[in-house]
Amino acid sequence: MTDVYLVTGLMRSGTSFLAEALHKAGVPMGSFMRFPTMNPLAGFEWEDALLAEPLMAVVTGDRYEPRQIIGQYIETRGHGTWGVKTPFLMPFVGMFSEILVSIGMKPHVFITDRDYQETLASIRQQVSHLEGNGKREALERAETIQEVLSSYWREASEGASVFNAKESMENPDSVVARVHDIVHGAEG
Repeated sequence: MTDVYLVTGLMRSGTSFLAEALHKAGVPMGSFMRFPTMNPLAGFEWEDALLAEPLMAVVTGDRYEPRQIIGQYIETRGHGTWGVKTPFLMPFVGMFSEILVSIGMKPHVFITDRDYQETLASIRQQVSHLEGNGKREALERAETIQEVLSSYWREASEGASVFNAKESMENPDSVVARVHDIVHGAEG
């Protein structure tokens, strides 16, 4: 059975760090990066735009066809081992896993855990360089998305490997080792 690694969590909660750890463990994380910028802790923002953008549209109410979006995305990734990271996956972890199982693939869900207020503070800092209406609109949109995502955290974390953002920041080597162990069969 082919392994597929799903990484999700609130925005600004360490999902990129987990994706980078999976990449270091040999899991292909995609090639269509949504944010091709450096992340100080993780290295790169391993967020695949082919999935993140359409799921964000679903989360914000602009579009609703997640099963089709997920199915098409899985087709683009093929049948070898691979991973994907996006906070926008959180409401659809169950659906994504169900589709994977139905085609003979084994999902492994990795989810980050960080205090909601800390994630909001980090988002505010992230958009602090913007000015005027652009800043206000970006912040309002991000806070709305974060609120929606947080309502799915408990459901998405059931049966998942949970990674605490504080541990990722304070002891990254132990998190990387845990991810490596999961990928190579020592856990999960």
